[in-house]
Amino acid sequence: MRSYTVLSLIIGNVALFAAPRQHSQTELDFNFGWAVGECLVAKCQIFRGAVTEPASQGATSVLVRADESIYGPSVDGQSVSVPYLANPGRPAKDGVHHLEEVWGRFAISANAPITVVRVLNRFLDIPGGNPVIVTADDREISLVRSLADASKRLSAAPASIQEMVDSLSTPNPALAGYLDAYLFFGNGRNSADAEADIRMRVLRSPSLPVSRKASLAIRMASEYSRMSATQRSVMVKSLTELVQRFMLSKREEDGPLALAAYAGLVKIWAIDPAAKAPQEPPALNALAVAYAGGVRAQTFGRTQLLETELHIDSNFLRIPKR
Repeated sequence: MRSYTVLSLIIGNVALFAAPRQHSQTELDFNFGWAVGECLVAKCQIFRGAVTEPASQGATSVLVRADESIYGPSVDGQSVSVPYLANPGRPAKDGVHHLEEVWGRFAISANAPITVVRVLNRFLDIPGGNPVIVTADDREISLVRSLADASKRLSAAPASIQEMVDSLSTPNPALAGYLDAYLFFGNGRNSADAEADIRMRVLRSPSLPVSRKASLAIRMASEYSRMSATQRSVMVKSLTELVQRFMLSKREEDGPLALAAYAGLVKIWAIDPAAKAPQEPPALNALAVAYAGGVRAQTFGRTQLLETELHIDSNFLRIPKR
């Protein structure tokens, strides 16, 4: 699977440092699900077909004969002009949405099978009609179909999100990515309390990549002011328990979730200082060591909020040059 870039560098006014690294399959699937999810929460069209005319040098579109409409307005039997290279030479800054990257690894030839995922109306910085994904990979196509089905199900029965989140106990990072995008761009589909509960369950699930846990926890905590007093208490308790579990178990595999939970707590304390509980030095030291180890191994992204709270500097991290 290709590396679909998802940039979530500023979450709730908290900087996350990005560094080039190899992505695990879990991360690739999550990012793929997020990319499809961005389209699905907008006005999206997905269809399968074949390239009818190879793109010439400098072409700005590719003609695709649509054989099967998977999502959105039907185009069965039609030739669809799909944007190919807009503004060639423009610096690549839009990640998966940038056309050069979307098409970059797709070998375009006459009658080449293709599945296109594209927005119909402008969404954020993506012009209407632009593809966010083009693929001929069977596994990716299967993921696209399953996420399109999930979107249809949520549209018909919004409460089905509870069952979908429960299913994440069996690893399904693409679905986790889609649901994260669904909540991120949800525009109040669910109450703040309901979204906090859903995000907490996603945070705990094996479907969420380690590298995404801190950003999800911080984003969840950023909505603290919108939650009821009861839900605030539940969230603080749940995050605290995740930190305490790591302190008791000392298991390395519990470290990333504990760090994410602590990042969420730090964000909450910034919003509500009264919620802060004193942290013992041994606990802070253990978290700092776990953080440094995760950053050096590149399994945990650098998070400014944690580095500030845990008094971590570059000397402590000792990140090897690559």
